[in-house]
Order: sequence, then C-alpha cells, then structure tokens
Amino acid sequence: MIGLVLQGGGARGSYQVGAVEALLRRNIKFDVVVGTSIGAINGALIASNEFKKLKKLWLSLDSKKIFGTSSYNNFTLNEFSENINDIKKIFNNKGIDITNFKELLVKNIDENKIRTSQIDYGLTTYCLTDNKMIETFKENIQKGKLSEYVLASSYLPIFKKEKIIDNKYYLDGGVFNNCPISMLDSKKFDKIYVIKIYKNNKIDKMMKKENVSIIAPNENLGSIINFDQKRTKYNFKLGYYDTLRELDNLDGNKYYIKFMKDDYYKKLFEKDIKKYILFETTMYDKVNEKKIILKIIEKLATEYKIERFKVYTLLELILMLKIRMKNDKENKYYSFIKHIKLKTK
Repeated sequence: MIGLVLQGGGARGSYQVGAVEALLRRNIKFDVVVGTSIGAINGALIASNEFKKLKKLWLSLDSKKIFGTSSYNNFTLNEFSENINDIKKIFNNKGIDITNFKELLVKNIDENKIRTSQIDYGLTTYCLTDNKMIETFKENIQKGKLSEYVLASSYLPIFKKEKIIDNKYYLDGGVFNNCPISMLDSKKFDKIYVIKIYKNNKIDKMMKKENVSIIAPNENLGSIINFDQKRTKYNFKLGYYDTLRELDNLDGNKYYIKFMKDDYYKKLFEKDIKKYILFETTMYDKVNEKKIILKIIEKLATEYKIERFKVYTLLELILMLKIRMKNDKENKYYSFIKHIKLKTK
C-alpha cells in the first residue's frame, strides 16, 4: 500500500503538481492521499484520478481569479498605489471575499468521483467554533459536503470570516497541522511519499521511518498568495526534478547529477585535481572530496548558465564546462576544469 501526504502552502502547491507527475510517470499509484490547505485541494483531484485536470487548472490560475484582486506578492510603493482599490475592498469586507474561490472549488472538485475512487482521501481543518482540530477521511464526510470540507481545510486567516459547515467557522488546517502524515499512522504502508513545500520545515517523527520518502525544495517557492504563471511553471519543473533526485538518488544540490560513489570522487580528487583547488579544502575540517567537487561543478554550471532541469552524468557537465571555459583563463577554477580527468583507473 502506498500513501501520499501533501503539505499546505498556498500558491507553492504548484511544486506538488510537478512532484506527483514524476511519481505517476514512474507508475507509482497511490492507495491513500491526505493533505491540508492547498494539499487538500491538490489531493482531491489526485484522489479522483484527475491529474491532467489538476495540472490544467494550475496553468489557468491567477490571483484575481481566486481572490477577486489583482495579482500580487509583496506590495512595493508603486504596486500599493496601483492596487489601492483592491486593498480598500479587502478592508471593507473585513478580509478577502472568497466567492470566486468557492466557485472554483465547486466547479473542479467532483465529489462523486472522489467517493467512487479506489484511492482513499483525507484532509485536515480546524473548527474555530468548537476549538477542535479535525482529521477526517471521505467516508466520514457527510454526502454533499465534501467541497465544503476542502474549503474549510484551505480557509486562510486573511479570508473574510464566514460560516462554512453546519453553521460553524473553520480555519485552514495548516495553521495547526501543515503536513498530516500522522493521519496515516494507523495504517500499514509499504511506502509513503511526503511532498513538502517549505524549506527546512519541521520534521514529524513519522517522517524518519524507513518507508517514508520526503520530497522537498531546498529553495523558496515564492509567495503563498501570488498565483503567477511563470512561478507556477518553474515550480512544476522543480518539483518534478526534485522527485527524480529522491527516486534515483541523484547527486547535486541545485543540479541533478547521476550518482557516483564517494570512492570515485576520492580517486579523482587525489590523482588529478587536488593541487588545483587546495584553497577550497580549507572550507572543511575534514576534506570531503565529493562535496568539494560537486560544489565547484554546480557553482560553475550556474555561472555559465548550463540548463538546470535535466539529469546529467558528471562527464556531461564537465565536458560542457570545458567547452564554455576554454578561453576564460581569468576564472579561478580554470585550471581545475582544464586538468580534471574523468577516468580514475
């Protein structure tokens, strides 16, 4: 049995779409999907076997369509002036009006497909009226109210205060449990994939289990309320390739490099290039040859604008750098790249 856990995080949820696409392309099928906030929304469409619809939905989203306001991230003085009418509207409504958001959920979440799907589905929300955290699966949700629960799970504190389910107030489940892996604690899984969308976020004790794979970005995914198409497409790619890194044990921090054992890098370091990068070894109390070499390779790949979203062998990256740095003798790593040899025998 395979489980999927989707963390909350607003517009950053586009990262999860790319990650799930990579899993699906590897023919990894989910038996249970749980999520909170945007993770609950993404999870609803995944559980109903409508991934293509989910991806298409993300590619059509913008902040105005969701919130009824112009697209924004962090207002600059100029942006404040340009969006003053939207800001006044938010204050007059005592929060962002969610009419558009509710319509979006009703239009795209098919309760019947979720209920008849073989994939179980769960979400979290917080009932303000009862002062109670709610973790529930689809079989425990009253028929006809599933989209209301998804709305409750993703009800941001900046939204206008409205009663949602059974005349009660609710709040985004992510405020109290942003990554609900605990919902899977009572079930036995062969594998659990956790797709996080926050860098350096809290790690639940369940995430340390051997059957759990965590897919997470090592960079900021942007504003949680700015649904920008350029950022969405970037996060798609990042989520996709970060998932390949986890599945295939790829090397690299920013780039995606096919795995080579530490011994390979040690031989490479000692036989060919140690004398050309002695100034780098002072960065570490104990020399880690693989870490040093990959750090330099990725730094140079970024500097010389080598395409990031592709899986490379170490040989491919170094050959590309040899070509691009051929006449750049001023670069302090010129000798390193020039003299490095990829055969260690």
